[in-house]
Amino acid sequence: MSHNIDEQIARLGDRLSDIADVTAQALNDTGFAVRAAEQQLLGEAFDRVTPYISKSVLVEQATPDRLEVGVAAQYLGGKGGDPDRILAPHIDGGRRGDKASERALQRAGILPQGYQIVPGAGAPLDPYGNVQRGFIVKIMSWFQAFGQQGYSANMTPATRKRREKLGRTASGYRTIQGTSYFVAYGSLRGSPRDSHLAPGIYSKTGIHGVDIKPLLLFVQRGQYSRTLDWGGVAQRTVSEAFPRRFRYRYRTKLEAQA
Repeated sequence: MSHNIDEQIARLGDRLSDIADVTAQALNDTGFAVRAAEQQLLGEAFDRVTPYISKSVLVEQATPDRLEVGVAAQYLGGKGGDPDRILAPHIDGGRRGDKASERALQRAGILPQGYQIVPGAGAPLDPYGNVQRGFIVKIMSWFQAFGQQGYSANMTPATRKRREKLGRTASGYRTIQGTSYFVAYGSLRGSPRDSHLAPGIYSKTGIHGVDIKPLLLFVQRGQYSRTLDWGGVAQRTVSEAFPRRFRYRYRTKLEAQA
């Protein structure tokens, strides 16, 4: 190799345990350098990448008995999605997998097969530009999209009526003083009532429910192009970091033994 690593290893003589120790330390240094480079890549490629995704990039460290280091996005548990599955279309290209909420709405007959959800103008967003999780839960509850396991989370008709706060004006017009939600399919199903609306879930308030806001829009599954040079960044970082860190760890080992 151009960095003379073979010569440096030879100078350690027959002290195989020292060689393994130095190599493991250099591999781990390199693994953390790759992790930092890939986290930087996420921040550059995405607008407001979530800490959940950024922190999911973990290092599986090498040991003197296992001279191998791994760096990958790993599922951390909890209610978040699998980061590896989320990032895959951006690394390899292709289609994004359906989210759990999308699959639930499909099972409930709300979201057509082959469609996914994007936020509409009226959707409440978190600081990272995603629809707030609590709002998604509210919508699923309203449309009774929770399965049998989450049956108690589904709203009953009585609960929906209380949320709508239906009433009438002094002139006798029906009014929604709270908020009601409805699904429009626009041109997908040819309904004349909502043919002017884009397919999706809307809120309505006011007299006769005329104040309408798009919350979650239904769009066909898109094809992602590769936006993350995940493997390329890793390879370039390894080529730069490992020889340098090996020399450092080797020198430190020799100094400690002097």
